[in-house]
Amino acid sequence: DAFLTAYTSPAIGPDGESTGGYSVNVNTAPLPVLAGLFDPRMVDSNLWLEIIRYRNEEQEDEDGKAAAEEPMYNEFGEPILLRKEFRDLTDLEPLPTMERLDSETRDLVNSRLKVDSQVFSITITARESTLFQQGMDPMDMTRQERESAERAGTDLVRTVRRVVWRQSGEQVDAYVLVPWEVLDFAPLELLDPED
Repeated sequence: DAFLTAYTSPAIGPDGESTGGYSVNVNTAPLPVLAGLFDPRMVDSNLWLEIIRYRNEEQEDEDGKAAAEEPMYNEFGEPILLRKEFRDLTDLEPLPTMERLDSETRDLVNSRLKVDSQVFSITITARESTLFQQGMDPMDMTRQERESAERAGTDLVRTVRRVVWRQSGEQVDAYVLVPWEVLDFAPLELLDPED
């Protein structure tokens, strides 16, 4: 039996060569998923940290300057920074750990990674405050105030999720894999660790 740990993975299989017919999106996979792809004795774990570091860098335009367009803002009024992403698997080659891998191992790593996703989970959370104070608009609250109010557990919360599969081709089609379902928990947002 195989157990998912840092040293074994369903992607590795008993012979260490099988991929199970799937690959992981290098732009969105969290560190535990990336680290579970290979035995650290086979592929240095620093590769995954270098990928995370690259993804956390701010995206630059062609001139090497940070994008100067008017920034987008999140629900708290904070600017949303555009992060770098791998447009092709060849973008991995300049990473120091990737350069040190032999060509056979590099090909195996590339066979388990991709730069786009076909299956998406759409999650919507609606909140209705039961302790709404006069003159206090939830949209005017800071992130800390909103998180504090959410932890208090005084809001009515409904979270729904749907999973869809996007089939690319001449025409993009989306197929529902899991219809809208009510979740009894608010999903955690997985963030890349900051330095």
